[in-house]
Amino acid sequence: MPLKLNNIADEIVKENVAYSESRIQKQLAKAPEQRNLAALGDAYFELGTGCYQQQRPIDEIKKYLGLSGEFLTKAIFARTKSQHEPTYFERAFALAVCFGLPDDVMRGASLTNEQIFAPNDEQSKKHFGLTLEYVNLLRVFAGSGNLDIEATEKVKQKCTTPTAWKFDAIETKAKLNALESIQKGNDKQWNEALQILLNEHQNESLNGEYRKLNAAFIAIPTLVLAKLGLAKGMACTISSDYLPLQLL
Repeated sequence: MPLKLNNIADEIVKENVAYSESRIQKQLAKAPEQRNLAALGDAYFELGTGCYQQQRPIDEIKKYLGLSGEFLTKAIFARTKSQHEPTYFERAFALAVCFGLPDDVMRGASLTNEQIFAPNDEQSKKHFGLTLEYVNLLRVFAGSGNLDIEATEKVKQKCTTPTAWKFDAIETKAKLNALESIQKGNDKQWNEALQILLNEHQNESLNGEYRKLNAAFIAIPTLVLAKLGLAKGMACTISSDYLPLQLL
């Protein structure tokens, strides 16, 4: 039975799944050098998340999300300067960590800052600066298993200043707390951080920008933090359809 995760009707999700399959087939019919890697990655993301909402077989969902991570990290790697906000890389890298191959993870870990985020103005740089600092800590931790606690604390302090963006004050700080708790083996703090992120994700899915987007179906930026904690032997006490641990 399909899951009710946002305001998209089940029939629309089915149509979107079929459309994503069509997009993928059109790209794969081209010669490899002519394929749009970003378009393939986006289509596989839409397909994988749609299949999850429709409750199709787990192996099928994991396959599509893994391919999304592969093609998105390859697309980002191929560019000298990013055309997106750092949250785009965050999702791509999280998909690679959760569902991809080690090469996909190492590809993401080896990128330069400009490949992840190359703002054209100071306002954008200020707006997404702490997100960039977080994803840099995330990719180093995912690649090496080590976290610079001092650097993490410095970014957390920036998240609590009066001028910090609300997103950073709540979500970026929670992500940093999750990373730090994994490094320290603090299950309680880790679960608390994941819960904060899931609460924010659910609110966006039901009332905010995710109401009509497949991004609502799985809290990918939270799932990667769950994956990293589980890999360290931590015990997740959270049960949520937005955090499908059964896919890991």
